[in-house]
Amino acid sequence: FINLPNKLIQIAELAFYNCRSITEISIPKGITKIEDNTFIYCRKLTNITLPAGLKYIGWGAFCDCDELPTITIPQSTTEIGGHAFEGCDCLSKVYCTSTTPPSGNENMFPKNAESFNIFVPTKSANAYKTAEYWNDYADIIVGYDF
Repeated sequence: FINLPNKLIQIAELAFYNCRSITEISIPKGITKIEDNTFIYCRKLTNITLPAGLKYIGWGAFCDCDELPTITIPQSTTEIGGHAFEGCDCLSKVYCTSTTPPSGNENMFPKNAESFNIFVPTKSANAYKTAEYWNDYADIIVGYDF
């Protein structure tokens, strides 16, 4: 388990690139942006806590985190980069708590998207299903009461 210091305000791009021994990590509240490829190839990562206040999840931020089963994207998140969770083959549940769909990009989630669900606020389900890039996942977007 990696517990980053609460005073941390930035994590550099590629900071945890190919760290194969990380299984759990908690991102501190001060982090508002997860840079591109920050956790790419952290193949043993099974649990990550994203902080309230997080605004941006970068391109390929969690790409090929093979063991990650679920992720909760905080309400504050306004953008998810392309390929952010691509290659997360064990991903079965994504909880996106924002009532407004974050802007997205291509291949945000694994190509085997039919094997999991994206849970969004019930009143926003249609907005997600029709939003650019989210509409690629319309069949697996499910309304949920957070």
